Amino acid sequence: MSELRSTILYHGQLYHLRSHSLRLQQQAHNFPQLQQFLELVHTSCPSEPFSRGPRSSGIHAGPQPEYQTFTSHARIQQTADALRMNSRRFQQRHEQVQMFMMENCPHTMAMEVPVWATREESGPFAAIIQPDEWLSGHIDLLSIEDDCLWIWDYKPKAHSERWVHVQLLAYARMLSVRTQIPLERIRCGYFDQYLCQTFRPTDGLLDLLEFYSYVPSGQTRQRLLQPKPSRQQMPTVRIEADGCRFVAAAKPPSPPQQKPNDTCPEDRRVTSGELFRAVKDGPLTSFRTMRIDVPVTELYPSALYSWHLFTQQQQDPDSIAEHRSMAVSTIGEHLLQSAAAGLLEYSSLVAPEVIARICDCVNQLEPHLGGLKVIHETLQASCSYLEIRAALHVARMQGTITHPVYRIAD
Repeated sequence: MSELRSTILYHGQLYHLRSHSLRLQQQAHNFPQLQQFLELVHTSCPSEPFSRGPRSSGIHAGPQPEYQTFTSHARIQQTADALRMNSRRFQQRHEQVQMFMMENCPHTMAMEVPVWATREESGPFAAIIQPDEWLSGHIDLLSIEDDCLWIWDYKPKAHSERWVHVQLLAYARMLSVRTQIPLERIRCGYFDQYLCQTFRPTDGLLDLLEFYSYVPSGQTRQRLLQPKPSRQQMPTVRIEADGCRFVAAAKPPSPPQQKPNDTCPEDRRVTSGELFRAVKDGPLTSFRTMRIDVPVTELYPSALYSWHLFTQQQQDPDSIAEHRSMAVSTIGEHLLQSAAAGLLEYSSLVAPEVIARICDCVNQLEPHLGGLKVIHETLQASCSYLEIRAALHVARMQGTITHPVYRIAD
């Protein structure tokens, strides 16, 4: 019998809840409530809480905790190993990392664990929840270490995260409510292959939360409640034995500066013979078959082919979309991924005069507005979403965005 118990949950999208039966049996003696809760969500997890109300990942609030920061940690090494060993086994990085932990980390108990709370149960989060709504989310990984229950969240660009503390605090609150495990026995952390940051959730920290924005139920655009502070001005709290104390925010260390060819897992480096569809619904092919030389990168072949057509054959996104029988938005996403991977400059995706026009538009918007759609509609659809996203990235790097919402990359 497999040690991994698996249940598919549909909560707006598919979530693959898994728990490790043997580890729970051997290591969770001090957390019987956790075992009971996991049994519940495997057998009869309600779906209603996940259909109405804000998701924890869409809430922005402060202050943030003073993190304990690690650049050498078991989670960091495990992530690097996971991305190297599971890159061909699973398409999504989250699943690559989660399954590696489930199969190889002796402390990891479960992944994609659903948690929820009513408005009355949600504590300070009740301020953004309607009476008939719920707070909800799915925890990436749960582990038991040092007689504490750990909530872990994998963030592929951990060094640039600003709001993960809100998500983790919401998880801690909901998990404590659902299991009756006190916050004193819960710890939180997030990580990637370069950085791990942890903190202790407390009622004092929860009570200090002030909400800047959230995504309302059934919507995709955030609702701004008050201006968001810059990263440098973000209130930070140190948890002490007798309470909380505000301290200066510490900037997390940057990831190692590496060439694009050095950042990808070893298994992702063999791309020339990897099969993909150059044309949607067309036959499978490979770069080797097409006699195309491509750089070593973590990009999947389809995105890399769009990069090749854009940079090597000088085709514009519309032409690439027509050539590949794909949506222009898909090609745009491929090119943005290529820029994020360091294969091209964001400035090559948008003309300088368009960047200036988008900046002027953004800086003149009302302070409470946000979202790409607002810019697109204000410019009367004269700029594509690809141009808007690329322009925002360039403008943020240049410091020419002054709008309180758009100057910070979410």
